[in-house]
Amino acid sequence: SMPSDSDVAQVLYDLISERKFVKDCQLFIRPHFGYNNDIEKFSEFLGKPGVVIDHYNNPSKGFSDHWDYSKEHMNHFLNTLRHTDVVLSTASTICLDAAALGLPHILLAFDGQSKKPFYADIERWYECNYFQEFIRFKSDLIARDYKSLIESINTLLLEPKLLEKNQSQVCERFCHRVDGKSGERLFNVLKDICAE
Repeated sequence: SMPSDSDVAQVLYDLISERKFVKDCQLFIRPHFGYNNDIEKFSEFLGKPGVVIDHYNNPSKGFSDHWDYSKEHMNHFLNTLRHTDVVLSTASTICLDAAALGLPHILLAFDGQSKKPFYADIERWYECNYFQEFIRFKSDLIARDYKSLIESINTLLLEPKLLEKNQSQVCERFCHRVDGKSGERLFNVLKDICAE
């Protein structure tokens, strides 16, 4: 969740309305449910044609972050991703979800219409060791301004499998296995530790 998310969404909406992409598109906005009221950033898009805002969230009071850890929420999230042509995110682990599902992904590395100093800029999030290692695999396109965002979206709409090999490599590095059994493996390790 970044303060500039609604600015980027507005530009995307305008570009879609002006048919600047090689295919007809719609905008699906998924607020970051870990932040209180993040959905309010996108209130201006309610009811706009071709825009869907994800409201599917049932926060759990049983966890300190109030995240919705239900199986229904996980299935909704994965179903949403599966039916997305191009995924965009900002310094998020969604890049790994997209890679695991073989979905074209774009990392947003700019702050909407304004240029901010480095300490407040989105690009600073990509300077950490985790993202430096991730970016090394070139499993995503990186949009550093609106021009490169348009080019990246059009490229991936035309060539949805462009990053597939790199995504497979990044999954080997970061995910170990993409077989749906990570939770089971973690449980077995913890069970063995507790049995000792």
